[in-house]
Amino acid sequence: MAMTASGMATLIVTALKARNPEITGDEETELQAYWEDICGGIVSHIQSSAQVTTSVAVASVSGVTPGGGVSGPGSGTGTGSIS
Repeated sequence: MAMTASGMATLIVTALKARNPEITGDEETELQAYWEDICGGIVSHIQSSAQVTTSVAVASVSGVTPGGGVSGPGSGTGTGSIS
């Protein structure tokens, strides 16, 4: 699932409302807008700065080119981590 400012802000506002159920109406709308702005900066920073390391296990490949070069198409799965 893609990370979005709106989704992150909604999770935060929901948590804040759980602690303070009196947040409603215009106050809730304004709080959501503030958190969307803040989360937009966070998401932008993560998307532009994150380093992703992956390894791919290819289960099958057709059209293999012997030696160096490009082969494929293939299919497999990738796993990795974000740092």
